[in-house]
Amino acid sequence: MRRFVWLLLLVLVANQVGAAPPGDEAQDEIAPIASPTRIIPLPLQVVAPTQAALPFDRVIYVLDTSGSMLEELEGAIAVTGVFASDGFKAAAITFDTAFKRWSGVKLPCTHSKDEECNNNCLSEDGWCWLPAHQDELMGYLDSFKADGGTSPGPAIEYAIRIAPAGSLIVFISDGIFEGDSVVHAAQDSMDWRLKQMLSPVRILVWSTDKTSDVQESLIELAKIGGAGLWRADVHVSGPW
Repeated sequence: MRRFVWLLLLVLVANQVGAAPPGDEAQDEIAPIASPTRIIPLPLQVVAPTQAALPFDRVIYVLDTSGSMLEELEGAIAVTGVFASDGFKAAAITFDTAFKRWSGVKLPCTHSKDEECNNNCLSEDGWCWLPAHQDELMGYLDSFKADGGTSPGPAIEYAIRIAPAGSLIVFISDGIFEGDSVVHAAQDSMDWRLKQMLSPVRILVWSTDKTSDVQESLIELAKIGGAGLWRADVHVSGPW
């Protein structure tokens, strides 16, 4: 039941972030967001997962699996379990002292018997389709145990640099780490995208800590990312 509630909550987060996904002819454009800053207490309106879709066609989850996440890791993993419409792709990056990207799901060969196939279609590209590969994504993340130190800077830098146009990065952490490192990494990577003439990406920050104020590092990262800040199950502020 707890995991299901998290799923419904993240669907509502998605509806706060932006407009419907742009068509193929305008994927490099990101619609402006004009949403007032507000706090939304529970209970939240229940939305059927099968009727929900994220306003982005790809989402990159960046998940903190360090030792300080011992009590929050199960709920943090549940945040990645979004039921979305067909055509939605997801990637997962975990970090403690180092980061690791999930290899994704091998897609079945679509060639007919009469066509040549070099098996490239079977390669893992670091992405999966949701909801078709929901079990594979959750199974991979469930294999992690909260352990180790916390170094989020390289993880967020990598996520920003590899994010395709029309992507949303969801950064999930308790924020217990050296804040300057992740803030500088995020800002430098955003600047790098501009210099490379790549479309900007948005970062939604999800704080898992329910017992204390949101860490300043997460607030600053959310302001850079522009897609809003959530504390466990409450919308704190943004998008900006």
